[in-house]
Amino acid sequence: MLELVNVGSTMIESIGYEAASKRLHVNFVSTEKYIYQGVPKIIHARLMRTHSIDIYFAEEIKDKYRHTEIY
Repeated sequence: MLELVNVGSTMIESIGYEAASKRLHVNFVSTEKYIYQGVPKIIHARLMRTHSIDIYFAEEIKDKYRHTEIY
């Protein structure tokens, strides 16, 4: 079962990660939800440790991985 972690950023509400499939689940404060595919475990780990989740996400994930919006 996917565990979502509340991250408390201004843009992202919660994040989940499926290591086996390298899928990053991102739930935005705006209520949009996306799955980013092919995200390496190290990128997820760095995202969760960074001082600014919003900036790291924008620079290292947003336009670099294929994604699908979940409705």
